[in-house]
Amino acid sequence: MNVFKYCEGVSKNKTVGANEKPFTDVSEIVICNLETGAQEVVCDDLMCFEDYLVFGKFIFYSTGLELKRINIENKAVDILCRAPEFERIQSEEKSWDLPLLRNPCITADGKYISMFAYNGRKNEFGRIIRFVEMFRYSINEGKLVKVFEKAFKEPFWDAGHVMISPTDCNKLFYCHEGNSHYVTNRLWMYDIGKQTDKNIAKQDMDENGCLTECFGHEIWAPDGKGLYFVKYSDSPKKPTGLCYVSLDDPNAKILYSKYRYWHVSVSDNGRFLLSDTQSDNFIQRVLLVKRFVK
Repeated sequence: MNVFKYCEGVSKNKTVGANEKPFTDVSEIVICNLETGAQEVVCDDLMCFEDYLVFGKFIFYSTGLELKRINIENKAVDILCRAPEFERIQSEEKSWDLPLLRNPCITADGKYISMFAYNGRKNEFGRIIRFVEMFRYSINEGKLVKVFEKAFKEPFWDAGHVMISPTDCNKLFYCHEGNSHYVTNRLWMYDIGKQTDKNIAKQDMDENGCLTECFGHEIWAPDGKGLYFVKYSDSPKKPTGLCYVSLDDPNAKILYSKYRYWHVSVSDNGRFLLSDTQSDNFIQRVLLVKRFVK
């Protein structure tokens, strides 16, 4: 079992998880009974173990070619939309080089889902220039729209972690992927309505231009006013730990620095953070942190 997500639509003693299927390029989604350990497979065509979300009584997931929705109560499956280049993708062997729909993320009102896809086009010299396409799907309208594309300069061209704001369907967070010791502008925000694109968190550099703060693994705060993320423990500038950055202030704040944190998530009410740690003598911790929220 790789990824668990709380399943409000089943019962308190069950959750939804994803298993990678050995010797295949797909994963399966299961409903897991936390008391007995029993698993019920509800789909076997998940693109990757991270390409799904749970919202109320529904599971939304991507096969790469299609965005699908499973009704947890009756197991009915609907195809919501297809990848823009569905016909071309379908005719070729499935690979990560094709513009496959990835990582669905949903607004708190359940009306919009963001996804992204890797793509590429040839320049005048015949070289493939890679970029990331970002999409917004309207559940009410049943329409998938490409809203933005992004490519950073080589060698770290990749944009990832695309997540729509929980409270504002016009705001898309994404990150500058790559080696965190060298990426100096990790956190980004694209405003669909204003068509503006900007870096939202300053990272410190020393007098010689060397990066001293290594950021990563971001998640929206439930109120949509900022994001939590990790300043990795190998950052030269201390302290390190769990951080928060407001959309109104690019100067990030260190919240907790006791452990060598690795990932962070947040409860729906914003009162708790959940984090795992990097390995120390083959021991990793999973930590529940209570936030003092007014």
